[in-house]
Order: sequence, then structure tokens, then C-alpha cells
Amino acid sequence: MASIWLALALVALVTYLVQMGKKKLPPGPKGLPIIRNLHMVGKNLHQDLHKIAKKYDPIMSMRFGLFPVIVASSPYAAEQFLKNHDLVFASRPYGEVSQYIFYDQRNLVSSKYGPYWRNMRKLCTLQLLSNIKIHSFQPIRKQELGVLVNFLKKVASSANGNVVVDLSDKIGSLSANMACLMVFGKKYINDDERERFQCIGSRDNVLMAMEDLHIDEGSSSEIEDSSVPLAAGDMPLPPIACVRFYCS
Repeated sequence: MASIWLALALVALVTYLVQMGKKKLPPGPKGLPIIRNLHMVGKNLHQDLHKIAKKYDPIMSMRFGLFPVIVASSPYAAEQFLKNHDLVFASRPYGEVSQYIFYDQRNLVSSKYGPYWRNMRKLCTLQLLSNIKIHSFQPIRKQELGVLVNFLKKVASSANGNVVVDLSDKIGSLSANMACLMVFGKKYINDDERERFQCIGSRDNVLMAMEDLHIDEGSSSEIEDSSVPLAAGDMPLPPIACVRFYCS
């Protein structure tokens, strides 16, 4: 039995050395078996990587478990990756989550670099992120921020300041409200929180983006056909439907 484990260890070691010999990687710290360099970083990842880079190089190679990582920790190194050779590193890695949840990586964050992603970026730049569009959404931002500030003032005055407010939840609702108002022209999170419909980007959202949308008649969800537009026609995006759930 011991000879079998020894043989497996030797095979793994030889395979690792052969693979490392084929790749010309930057210098970096040696790691432990299995976890590699995970033990060298903590909660403050950027500070830990900065300290390690001082010992090795502004461009260094590390391994976090099974994943090889190249760390660029200087302005010059970042410029090489993000400006001079940006097309080489512009794509996104494949992942099952992005494939199944985001309809085969068809969203702006996880989509692979190519004509489809460039078209999405063009649409966002011209239709959502232009100076004219951002300026036109300013009243919406002021209104929703005013609602949040008035709520905090009301809570502070009614309870003499001795009340706990979940700011993470409130800020998440604020972001979802502003996004839905800018995209759909309608707010989908009620202030009383008894009935909530959180749109794209919020944690309770169910976003279905697929070519053929099939929902059973007995489903407890309700499709808001009259209020949520579906992408159709010549748009390069799949149909989108937001599903409304009633929370007790």
C-alpha cells in the first residue's frame, strides 16, 4: 500500500515539474501542497500582495489552490496589462456559473471578448453611459437619495437615534430602484417591503434570459408582461423576463 502512495506521489511530482518547465512564468513565492499560496493572503488582499511583491517582483506568479494567478502590483506593470497588451488579457475565463446563470456568458461582465461583447459595450456606452443620458438621470438619483435620507432622519428622530438600520439592505434597495427607474421607468421595490420585486442586480432577483421561456401554469410566479419589456427584434441580446415573487 505504501508503495502505491509513493508511486502516485512521484507521478504527481514529475507531472508538476514537467508542466512548470514548459511555462515561462514570472518569479513568485513557493507554496504548500494543495493550497499553494492561499496561506499567504488574508482579508486585506491588496496589502498582502503588495508586501509579497516587494520581496519578489512587480509581476509575479502565484497559485491559489488549483488556479494560477499573475499579479501586477506596480503602475508600469498595470499599464502593460491594461493598456499596451490589453487585447491579450481582455477575455474572461470559462465558468459553469456564467454559462448557466448568464445564458452562456451573454452578459457584459462574464462574456468573452469578441464582436458580441464589443456590441454590448457600444450599446451601454451610447444608450446608458453617455454624458447626456447620465445627466438626464440626475433627477432620479436626487429623488431616490432624498427618500433614503428622509427615511434615516425619520427613524433617528422617532427612536432618539437608538435603532438599528440595515444600511446594506437600504443601499441595495436604493441601487435597484435607481436601476429600474432608469431602465424601465418604474420603481419595483415598495417602501413597506411587504411586497418586493427586485430587478436586475439585486440579490432576490430571478432573471431568466433564454431563447424560449417556458413556465408552468401552476407556477407561483407571475410574469409582468405589461411592465417589463422583453428584448426582441434585431437586438443581439436574448429575451429577458423578470419574474415577480411575493414574499411573506
